[in-house]
Amino acid sequence: MMNVAEDYRRRQYDPEDISPQQTELATSLRVPFVTNEYHRWNYVCSVVVVEPNKWSPWAGLLPTDDEARMIASFIDEYREHWYRDTFKAVMAEFAPYDIDGGANLAILRKRPEDGGWQYRKRTWESGPHWWPDRESEPLTLAAVLDRVHTIAGDPMRHWQEWKSAHSEVFSDATEGTGQ
Repeated sequence: MMNVAEDYRRRQYDPEDISPQQTELATSLRVPFVTNEYHRWNYVCSVVVVEPNKWSPWAGLLPTDDEARMIASFIDEYREHWYRDTFKAVMAEFAPYDIDGGANLAILRKRPEDGGWQYRKRTWESGPHWWPDRESEPLTLAAVLDRVHTIAGDPMRHWQEWKSAHSEVFSDATEGTGQ
């Protein structure tokens, strides 16, 4: 029986879905900017960054450096909460971004129409394509990240504690987040 590390080592990472707009900062933070929401690799979290065109109705704007840092912290929280050090090391060795076939955290998008943020889950097959939908008021990135961590009411305690412990990343982003 093959273990997880052996399974990762037998595969070759191919960055075919990475956006040409991927920045050095985002790569150093392990935040993948992708060309569409149906990418080949199951990134723990990704950001759709693609110019509006006739082939992609779901264009996404490039995040600011501060937004990239916030997304990186969001990924860090997930990684610290759910993974053992051995698996974190395997992911780091395999690719410049965290990839886990069982993860379903979020695919993010910054709407070109108004700069508001949306997310979707890789496993969504019915219901909204993105949340919030296009007709909704734009939300901040922090508000969307809170929503990803919300089940029946308020954001989960471990996420709220993470944000408090990393307030330098989230300090300017509390409007509309319930904080």
